[in-house]
Amino acid sequence: MNNCSSIISAISVLVLATIYSPAQSSQTDTRESSVLKPRSTAERVCYDSPTAQPRVNSAKSLARVPKPVPESLRTPKQKDVLGWQDARWGMTDADIVKTFGASLKKLPQRKFLTHWYEDYIIPNFKLNLENFTVHFQMDPQTNRLTQILITFDQEVSISPRNDVFLGLEELLTQKYGAPGFKKDETERYILSRSREWMFPTTIIELSYSYHKTISVNSLCIRYFPAGATEANKL
Repeated sequence: MNNCSSIISAISVLVLATIYSPAQSSQTDTRESSVLKPRSTAERVCYDSPTAQPRVNSAKSLARVPKPVPESLRTPKQKDVLGWQDARWGMTDADIVKTFGASLKKLPQRKFLTHWYEDYIIPNFKLNLENFTVHFQMDPQTNRLTQILITFDQEVSISPRNDVFLGLEELLTQKYGAPGFKKDETERYILSRSREWMFPTTIIELSYSYHKTISVNSLCIRYFPAGATEANKL
């Protein structure tokens, strides 16, 4: 399995979410009350099943004008983040190939997701000595870059990989400053953690979940345009 959110893990979350009550979970949420509440654990998987078809209205994310991020939620480390490395929102496949060159791998066939599709990845991308895969996800209505995922290659482990999550949190904090949002949940079958950095152009999400019954990790860093926050909830 090479996807941060496989069909098995997504289905397991949906099934398990129906069998535990609020009394069986504890959580810490530091986001301000005026901001939209984070999505449920089932909705916060890195991305949907690769066999799902893109939605017709997915182009809304690039069509709408980015909304300014409240000053209270911005990180003081730097004023803005324009994308990931030299990638910029709205790039075409040709732009991505020109920018990243030989580090890219073209997939044998286009991979369709619920909202987006991808043709190119960067395999064996190293972060803190661990292997990740970078996914360049495109809007099917515009054929332009709308999201970048960096997914942890090790999906199965006998125990949670909190060490990898904490290492990435430290790495991102050094680069972007303290996250504006933190959430940690421990439920009967699922451990989940998330962090978020908000900038005028880009939002960065670090999310992790570990499904105890099937020993599956779901860990990724998600970069997406600030104006696409509402559309991504569809």
